[in-house]
Amino acid sequence: ALDRIRTEAIAFCRVMEAMTKAPKPMYLSPGKAILRAPGWFLKHASGLKGIKKFSGLLDTPIDEYLATFVKDRKLIRFLSVGNRGNAAAFGMSFAYAMMDYYYPARGGVRAIPDLLARSILEKGGEIRYGALVDRIIVENGKASGVELQGGETLRAPFIINNGDLRRTFTEMVPPSQVPGDYLRRLQQADPGESVFSVYLGVDMPTAEIPTQGCGHILHMPTYDTLDVAEIHSNPDFYNRALMMVMVPTLHDRSLAPEGKSVVILQCAASMRSLDHWGTNSGKPTKKYRSLKKEIASRLIRNAEQIIPGLSTRIEVQIESTPFTLHRYTLNSAGASVGWTAHPRETFRGGLKGLIGSSNTPVRNLYQVCL
Repeated sequence: ALDRIRTEAIAFCRVMEAMTKAPKPMYLSPGKAILRAPGWFLKHASGLKGIKKFSGLLDTPIDEYLATFVKDRKLIRFLSVGNRGNAAAFGMSFAYAMMDYYYPARGGVRAIPDLLARSILEKGGEIRYGALVDRIIVENGKASGVELQGGETLRAPFIINNGDLRRTFTEMVPPSQVPGDYLRRLQQADPGESVFSVYLGVDMPTAEIPTQGCGHILHMPTYDTLDVAEIHSNPDFYNRALMMVMVPTLHDRSLAPEGKSVVILQCAASMRSLDHWGTNSGKPTKKYRSLKKEIASRLIRNAEQIIPGLSTRIEVQIESTPFTLHRYTLNSAGASVGWTAHPRETFRGGLKGLIGSSNTPVRNLYQVCL
């Protein structure tokens, strides 16, 4: 059964590789995209043979797919890398991204928005920092501008929104412009999981970190791990959660001083966990700060199964919770990936509905990301 799963996973990965490398009119002129299409097809024709089955599994949760091969629930949980109900096609090809396309950005993750910002400025664009959008202006059924906090208005023929969709249509767009059915589905939608992260600066040369040169590890502290569905209610979740252990200094030594390293620990999390993390209506409290340290210590303890003595070498430690993510992004429930891609939960109608979906009920208002 495992051999069959591996064979299909490789086939899905080849489909994913072919699709990600297809000539895209979004980035090329239509003429160039057409000219490059034959070469792309010849190179990836064998990989595209699996596209029919791949497409057919966009609506099947990965745990249901795996259950057709194996019956052991712990093994299914392990093979699905803890993704609650992700579509099988996406979940299986996730392994490909982990093995071949998962690298930290040189210069740290900040390098990516810096590059985007530089590109905007070079093309004559303007960036307003610290400018919260309070309202999207809609006239004659079309989005025509935004109003910033403080009252300033900016006009534009098209508005592209990268903010939280629920906040957009419940707080920023006039209620009269939002169809009732769309709003109901949006309010009932299940956001994607949030994450709890621990960022560590450690007094340990990267070469001495025993991860066999791997900068990104999925670690199960125990095979008796809990399902992500228990994240909201089971206080033991953070003792046994599947976690990521990342060592970005393996790829970029400039991220830490000589002889030091950066280690990042991360697991799925929920705002509702631990009685809303001991917050007072979302506001930090003494209990909240204590819980952050406690959960961080649990992840550090589990990470020591991979990096012995990690807790004794920490010089810098910063934690972030779902409330931290919400404060910085305003995403519903502090979600890390927008709406869940569960085929039967997302309000857009499964992973198929998420792919390429940027239209909204308001003309000239477009939504990016999930």
